[in-house]
Order: sequence, then structure tokens, then C-alpha cells
Amino acid sequence: MTGFGNDRQTYPAFLGTSKHSSQDRDKIITEAKGIRHFFGRRCSGNNSLYTASPSSSPHICVSMSGRPPIGKRAFLCGVSYKKQKFRLKGAINDVHSMRDFLVEQFNFPLDSILILSEEESYKPPTRKNIEDGFKWLTRDLQFGDSLVFYFSGHGLRQPDFNGDEKDGFHETICPVDFQNEGMIFDNYINEAIVRPLKPGESLERSSVAPDNDQEIDTGFLGTSKHLSQDGDKIITEAKGIGHLFGRRSSGNDSPYTASPSSSQHFCVSISGRPPRGKRAFLCGVSYKKQKFRLRGAINDVHSMRDFLVEQFNFPLDSILILSEEESYKPPTRKNIEDGFKWLTRGLQFGDSLVFYYSGHGLRQADFNGDEKDGFDETLCPVDFLTEGMILDNYINEAIVRPLKLGVTLHAIIDSCHSGTMLDLPLVYNKITGNWDDNQPPSGAYKGTNGGKAICFSACEDHQMAADTSALSQENVMTGAMTYIFITAIKEAIANNQRITYRGILDSMHKTLDEDNKVESLRAKISRLFKHKIFQEPLLSSSEDFDVNTQFKL
Repeated sequence: MTGFGNDRQTYPAFLGTSKHSSQDRDKIITEAKGIRHFFGRRCSGNNSLYTASPSSSPHICVSMSGRPPIGKRAFLCGVSYKKQKFRLKGAINDVHSMRDFLVEQFNFPLDSILILSEEESYKPPTRKNIEDGFKWLTRDLQFGDSLVFYFSGHGLRQPDFNGDEKDGFHETICPVDFQNEGMIFDNYINEAIVRPLKPGESLERSSVAPDNDQEIDTGFLGTSKHLSQDGDKIITEAKGIGHLFGRRSSGNDSPYTASPSSSQHFCVSISGRPPRGKRAFLCGVSYKKQKFRLRGAINDVHSMRDFLVEQFNFPLDSILILSEEESYKPPTRKNIEDGFKWLTRGLQFGDSLVFYYSGHGLRQADFNGDEKDGFDETLCPVDFLTEGMILDNYINEAIVRPLKLGVTLHAIIDSCHSGTMLDLPLVYNKITGNWDDNQPPSGAYKGTNGGKAICFSACEDHQMAADTSALSQENVMTGAMTYIFITAIKEAIANNQRITYRGILDSMHKTLDEDNKVESLRAKISRLFKHKIFQEPLLSSSEDFDVNTQFKL
């Protein structure tokens, strides 16, 4: 398979740019440092911190090798990545505005402000220059000095191999040359600008990047720092971050129970030949020995297995499961790749395949030019810290490309950043009712060999997906997407309704929208999140089809 060289880079990324852009002056472009959304609305309001007029402060270029003035000094860094797909158009404006703010509001002398920017009049914000800027900021410190460090640019996260992060992940900032020279870690930033501070000196830092709340040192994929044994409290672990919501569960019907699975245990050989007709590969990764464990993944796999057996008559000997339970093979990278081979082995006309994944998902910079937003999506095997992640490119080649005429694959991916995890060329637009083009700019073929691939994803590429006990009557941890997917189909069957792809997607969105509108929950979210986490399930396909056709497995 191609792409294996990059596949093994443990280089999780969170950033991307929008797939939508506009030249309409009446429309507002928002580029979150990691994601960009397009909002078609007019600007309102009269007060603005930013203006299109030139900066009010004269231009002064401060030497990085010189001696900083005593008293107040500031190091401002704005990274636009202007030659990259994931460019940020606001970073230059940010730096100008911060400089003027420090000068006008806090009387910082212009010759005490060092700026790195991609404008011609400044040194570029390369890794070396940023590190030299840290040295400038902390050079010859004296009692009473007041320092400011400001960064506007992309931020990423990287697994912690040193054991000094509570959640197992480092935060990083991305210099303009990070793809070649690497990112700058929180550990280095701490040593460079925090450790040198003497008594009487203070540092104020402002970092405008995704997940930068503790950029000078904490983590990413993790679970909540608050846990409770109280049965009335709901645990929610976004498949990336975890939080605790203290509210009571409601509702009587649940596809999940705390009781043993209704299906008998059956261990399918990963090296054997799959049966003809229906087959499924279910993978649940709990990371149970890690700080970022997910408690819902095992329950999800059991529920999906029972669902396939009871609702769609999948034989037990046609369902391969990888799980961290003792009776199954663990979901290592090698075993997942072998599972893909099992799923697509000996395909024949009429075969119906299912791939299901519940676990963590990350993003990684795309170096092949086949992603519209500049980033690959990845699955995280239980051993991804040492063996690497599994990229969407590989998944597409492993289980989409082999599909022959008359063979159909349904993938159900319950993870963060799962929107285009199979790299399928079409994404369904729920608003317009049309299929949007998701073909890679590189022209690489991402379709099948005559068959059909359809994927339900927990969220869009830039979003997070939650594991929660809020949906289960028994407060059992579940993947939110898995729960509402199974519930949507079970309710349609119970009500003798025709099950369609559009109906499943609408039901999933409706359930999530209703939950987000619950005032008590929203109040708790606003206290725990600086910005809300919303997941919007996505439907993608290898070919255009009528979403009002009946859903069959």
C-alpha cells in the first residue's frame, strides 16, 4: 500500500481551513485556529477593536540580537502560513492590533516590542527565530521587569512520551516552517520563558491558537479531571477530551444496558476466510491503561454486535471483534490492519460489509496534497503512541478501493474528526440536499473498484465526538453517535417506518439538537467549556445516490 511512510508519523493535528470561501463583502469569514467556518450573514455593530486603516504606531524593527530595554518588553509573533493551504489571514492584523494596544493602553515603548511576522519588514516566524525571540525576551532580566509574549497562529498536540503530562499529550505552537523544522513544545516554552523569571519579574502570555488554555503546559486527548461515583451524575468523555455533566438522565428506552450482552460470545479468527454474504469488523479501543481512556468503547462494540445480529440477521461467526477484553485480540495497529484485510478477503457479488470503529480520532498535516483542508484524519489504535496512527489514505486503500461490483460497505465511525475518515469523494449536504464534491485536489482516485461505500461519521472533520452516560437509563458509558444511530433505526423498526439514509441522519441531528437546547445542560456546558463542543453527524459516499432509498445491511 502507498502512504505508509507518512502513516507512521505520530503527528496529530487539529487544524484546518474551511472547504468554503467567498469574495462577497457582505459575508463574514471566520477562521478558528484549527478550523474555519463560513457564515453567510452581514456584519453588525459599531464598535470594533480592528480597523482596515493602517496601524497608528510607526514602524520600528527591533533587533533580536540586541539588548532589550529595562522595564517593559514584549515579543509578538503572528504566523499566517500564507503559502500554505491552512493559511490564517488574521494573524498579521492581530500582531498590529496587539502592538498598538500595548503602546496606547500600557505605554510600552515601540523599541521594546519585538515582532515576528511574514510581512517583508519583519523577520519571519520560523522555529529558529521564535526560539531566538524567547532568548531576547528573557535576556538580562532585572527586578521589576514586565514581559509579554503573544502568539497568533496554529497550535497542535503531540503524544507525551516523557510522562510529564496529566492527560498524556503536549501542546505545541506551529512556526511557519513547522512541517520541515517541527513544532515548539510546551516543555520548551516553559523552560525558555518561565523558568528564567527571577523574583520581581512577571510574564503575561496570550496565545491565540486552538486549545491553548494551558499552552505553557498541559494536554489534549484526555479524560475529565473530575470524576464522580455519584449515580446521579453523568460522565461525558468527548473522544478527545472528557467532561463531567452533573445532571440526571431521563428516558426509559435504551439500546445499552449494564447487563451482559444478549449475544453469546463468539471469537472469529482474523486469519480465517470470512463467510459469504454478510460480514462485519467491529473495533472498540478503550486505552484502558492510558490517561486518555474511553469507558464507552467496549459497551459500543457489544451494542453494535447485538444490533447487527438482532436487527439485520448477521451471523455471529461473520463478526470480527477487536477489543481490550481478554477474550478478544487487542485493537493494535497491526491487528486493525489485519482486520481490514479480513473484511475485504475473497469478496463476491452481493456481499454486504460493515466496518465499525469506536475510539479516539486525531488529525495530521497532509503532505500529499489530497486533502481540501490540508489535513488527514486518523484512527488511534491502542498502541498508536509507539506504532503510529492509521491515516484516512490507508483506510481508503484498504477497505474502499477493493470493493468489487455488487459489493457494498457501510462504515460507522464514532470518533473525533471522523467526517471524511474514509476519504470518500462525496459528502452529503443536509442543508441543500445535494452531494458536495470531496475529491482530492491532487486528483488521486478515492473511489471503489465497482462497488459502493457509504459512511456515517460521528461529526465533521473539525469537530469532536462524545462518549457519555447521559443517554443511557442505567448511566452506562456509550458513544453518543453509536447510541443515537442504533436508536434511530430501532425506533423506525418499532414504529413500522421505512428506514432511509436521510431519515437516520435527520433523526441523529434532531436528537443532538434537542439535547443541546436543554437549558440546564447548556448552563453546565458554558461553565465547563470556553467554547461548546457540538458534533454534527455526516454522511459520505463513493457515489451519488438517493438518500431517501431504504437503508439495508
